[in-house]
Amino acid sequence: MAAVKKEGSPIITSSEISLPNKKTQPKQNFSEFRWLFYGTKKIGKTALLSQVPNTLFLACEKGDNAQELYSVETFTWSAILKTLALLKQGNHNYKHVVIDTADVAFDHLIRHICKENGVETINEGSLSYGQGINKSRLHFIRAMNEFVYAGLARTILLHERRIEIQDNIGRTTEKITPLISDKKIEEYINSDVDGIIYMFYHKNKRYMQVRGTNGVEAGTRMSHYKFLTPTGEPVFCVPMGDSQEEAWKNLQIAFANKQEKTFEEVAK
Repeated sequence: MAAVKKEGSPIITSSEISLPNKKTQPKQNFSEFRWLFYGTKKIGKTALLSQVPNTLFLACEKGDNAQELYSVETFTWSAILKTLALLKQGNHNYKHVVIDTADVAFDHLIRHICKENGVETINEGSLSYGQGINKSRLHFIRAMNEFVYAGLARTILLHERRIEIQDNIGRTTEKITPLISDKKIEEYINSDVDGIIYMFYHKNKRYMQVRGTNGVEAGTRMSHYKFLTPTGEPVFCVPMGDSQEEAWKNLQIAFANKQEKTFEEVAK
């Protein structure tokens, strides 16, 4: 077929792109989506995600010694890029990667760029006037996207923080959000993931909050067809039980709209 070219536009042939003739169908498996899990340290984020089949962890900081999982020590930005390159080559069974944690990964990147440019901080020398931090953001976002472009599902882990916000009538309240040091990277992650799940304790029991409230950042893009009770009520929290296996099982049950209770009263 001959290529058609409009004035001032590139040539596009039918072999390069085609128009769809049917709608895409929503994904149904939990591990096919992009997720952000966050919560207090040692609550079981890594242990929970270790239950997802065909998962590789990028351990950006030490702390996985007590877990049974597939993990690569990525204590530098170069190690993260080398792991990404190996995943893009194929010849492996991994379908899902976990960045543990993204805030530390971003710190690795900043140190890498500073070292490349012979400076101590990201705002010195040739990196001053915002050039260094902007370069860091660009490289981080590009790398996180490359995992997805390689055909991998991706989960980001973060710790929690508590911030003060003002409500619509000027009162100051507290909100729990993911901890990330850079505002632009926080905005990227929050907009890029399909769901944000907060893990917390309530009366010495662990829960996962899947819907946001005034006090907690959480929620999913698929709230209209996932995390519902069998009668169609929105599920707010999922109990984690006493083990990582039970937590993963309960999460799948809730995602499949088979959890009987909403646990709205537990939500923060």
